[in-house]
Amino acid sequence: MVAIETSRNRSAVRLARAVAFANQCMDPFRKDRLLYIQQFAGSSYGSSKTEKRQPLNNLYSLAQTMLPMLSIDPTPMIDSQGEGASQPFARLFAMAVSQICEEQWLGELYDTLVLDALFGAAVTYTALAAGTISWQDDPEGQYVSPDLPRVEQISLDDYLPDPHSRRRTAYTFEGHKYRLSLDWAMSQKDLWTDRKLIEQLGRAGESPSSSTSVADMSKAHRPRADDRWLDEIELIALWVPSMGAIVTLPGKPEQTQQYLSVSKWEGPEEGPYDVLSLMPVPDNAMPASLMGQIADLHEVQNVLARKARRQAERQKDIVVYQRAKAEADAGRIRDAGDGDVVGVDSVPNQDFAQYSFGGVNESMYKALGYFDAKFNEMSGNPDALGGMAPQSKTLGQDQLLYSNAGAKVGFWRRRILGHATRVLRKLAWFLWTDQDRSMELQQDLGGGLKVARMWTPEQRVGQFGSYSISATPYGIQSDTPERRYQRTVAWLTEVIIPLFPAMQAQGMAPDAAKIAEVTGDLGDIPRANEIIVMLPPAPPMGPQGQGQTSQTIRNQTTVNNGRGPARPAAQPQFSQQTAANDLAPEPLPLA
Repeated sequence: MVAIETSRNRSAVRLARAVAFANQCMDPFRKDRLLYIQQFAGSSYGSSKTEKRQPLNNLYSLAQTMLPMLSIDPTPMIDSQGEGASQPFARLFAMAVSQICEEQWLGELYDTLVLDALFGAAVTYTALAAGTISWQDDPEGQYVSPDLPRVEQISLDDYLPDPHSRRRTAYTFEGHKYRLSLDWAMSQKDLWTDRKLIEQLGRAGESPSSSTSVADMSKAHRPRADDRWLDEIELIALWVPSMGAIVTLPGKPEQTQQYLSVSKWEGPEEGPYDVLSLMPVPDNAMPASLMGQIADLHEVQNVLARKARRQAERQKDIVVYQRAKAEADAGRIRDAGDGDVVGVDSVPNQDFAQYSFGGVNESMYKALGYFDAKFNEMSGNPDALGGMAPQSKTLGQDQLLYSNAGAKVGFWRRRILGHATRVLRKLAWFLWTDQDRSMELQQDLGGGLKVARMWTPEQRVGQFGSYSISATPYGIQSDTPERRYQRTVAWLTEVIIPLFPAMQAQGMAPDAAKIAEVTGDLGDIPRANEIIVMLPPAPPMGPQGQGQTSQTIRNQTTVNNGRGPARPAAQPQFSQQTAANDLAPEPLPLA
């Protein structure tokens, strides 16, 4: 069914044609991504099994090295910078946004986003839950509140960007395909401009697109329409900046008769989509794929590895003999076991000889080593980053190589943090503009202490634009107790101890018991608090004790602490004068 363009539906039909063209333009990127992910998953994964084995899965090796270094758990950092802003409120604001991130497991989402970005573009959609798939799975709001902002990942197989724009900021539309339960769609009476159109899509047996996608890798067989538990339809959601709205089209754009729905966009002006890319391409919105740059090397290495395997399988050692002289001896030698003593009539070195045939050609190892070095060079030196092997003959050269490799990773980290910052700003914007939401928060004071705080609409101070919102880089690598222990010890030895004389001059001193407690906890030292004990305080030295090595008191007890000259004991000094004073009677009061 092809829609006829009229004055009433001209906008919808023309947009549908542009979307159909965008879908065609995305096909090469989708096919390449599917190929790279199949190679990454391996020749034994799901329905992607192939006769061409991959003894050297370099794509998987690169991913498992890079992913821990690049993945983040986004933590918002909010500072007051405008007129009327408040730093205490900024901290409360950051706590509220952090709780939203934790409730959505945003850290785990970024694991898959960063992995997806290695293959090309990773796309997110940030909006109120009422406009996301999470909400249609839970329409009653039992688990997902429709007014709470959500972040969802959009597969590149479903992504539909404007193909005519060189930059994302110039897109005239941006959208994605998604599926809906037909029963759920029909139950939303106020969502569609014409429910009959939705019903026609259902009656026509509209099913998700049949083109091969990454999601099909885990399916041994393609499902038929009647294999599904629920009837589904496929729709297209589009962000149209000129309209300031999210519009809905059929999953097959050629079926467009008019917009299925038009919803005003109640969000930041840049729209709901964000794209994470690690390597941009000039004058093109779609980025280059890191995995795509090394896929050819991956294939060449596996061709050589498979050839080396076949050569190794053909390798054999055989013994030849002269049939006229040693045929009987050859049978006895063949049947003898290891360590057996065999009597022969022939001469072994003359009538017998052992030969080796086949085996891996030595030049094969040289070729594999060359391509492995090139793979390491082109992929950002994962050998150095992963600490898998020394890269040079000296420690200084290794440190230089690691520093250069770290610069490449730092570039990718900056782009990941930029994406996370854009997502956090949108979450913060939705929270700021929600005039009804109250949240109970937990402020961590350290040492296991937490204080309950409340986020309410009445607490807002200043304007949203008065606050600077960004993603902190501290989640780039997990902050383990071991790392915190190392930082604490380095801080004590490099900062506190050198400052000790200056601290004494100002009447300050480090708390030794607290230092032992903190380092013991971070170092996971059992019963560390029992190692440090309190000693009785020593009284100040009197004039009689100066210059003496010991002090004798009435009970003949000598106290020496073993640290140089003896110090006075903790007991009072009972000199003769003290005793006389103690025994003297009190004077009588005068009349």
